[in-house]
Amino acid sequence: MLDSAQKDPGHLIYLDTDTFALKDVSPMIAKLEQGTCFMHVKESLLSVDKAPNKKLMWSQTQNKHFGGMLVNEHSAMWNAGVVAMNADSKVSLLTKALQSTDEMCEQKVEQWLIEQFSISQALSSTGKIEVCNEWIAHYWGHKKEFIHKIDIILSTAFQKKQSLEELENQIDVNVWTRIMIPAPKKTLFQKLFRSK
Repeated sequence: MLDSAQKDPGHLIYLDTDTFALKDVSPMIAKLEQGTCFMHVKESLLSVDKAPNKKLMWSQTQNKHFGGMLVNEHSAMWNAGVVAMNADSKVSLLTKALQSTDEMCEQKVEQWLIEQFSISQALSSTGKIEVCNEWIAHYWGHKKEFIHKIDIILSTAFQKKQSLEELENQIDVNVWTRIMIPAPKKTLFQKLFRSK
């Protein structure tokens, strides 16, 4: 990302390949123009996350500085499926994130998602970080369902020799987003006595 930021004069928007636009992103770009940074969603505060690797990371980093940024009870892990920065701040923010990552590696901090945490810290340091899941979906937790659906659509398109425009017209974003709505959790009674 830093290499790209140094070569390209525009804003930087990084997207994982398991993302898609839900609607017109122009309002997001307008906010980016004003200096707002974006990551997909705010996952959790590192200080209260119960996941074993994040608890370990918190114990190793709390009240320490990495890349000139203090890790404290307000430090959050953001999802890096989307990372977006203004043209004016991208190089300095990514430099800060890279320095933080390097320092964590040097201090042998739990290496699970330290680069994601460092970017989260850098963008949060601006005081202008927001979620962008209103505009961009990230289906990382639903890859199996999405890949199956994508395979069907693409194989059908190849068989029918459809153009990209024809293929695009068949895609209903509302149908795709419903795949990501979690099914209601089953009660213990339903789990014990589920029908076969």
